[in-house]
Amino acid sequence: MDRQWLTTPRRAYLYMKMLFSIADFEHFFSPTQLRRGIGLFESGKVELEEKNHDSGYTFSVANHVVTVQKKGSRILSFTCSCGTKYSCVHLCASMFFFYPKTL
Repeated sequence: MDRQWLTTPRRAYLYMKMLFSIADFEHFFSPTQLRRGIGLFESGKVELEEKNHDSGYTFSVANHVVTVQKKGSRILSFTCSCGTKYSCVHLCASMFFFYPKTL
């Protein structure tokens, strides 16, 4: 995905709020983020801290807090305490929590 169009705060916000399918999440991350994310997941550094009734999930990923809102197999929104504005390795690692359940 060409991220050059993310030149305005409004466009960046829309990018953060866009939906993506858990089954296709690997297209949302770079190859480096995917390698690091699967490494964190496989080493046990992704822990589900909380799941609430409205499809909200809170993960602890390598000393960072990732919150994810999902509906069915689609991610509606996310945040990470690392401060990365778009997609980060911590979000990527948390997606592997859902991945086996969508196959």
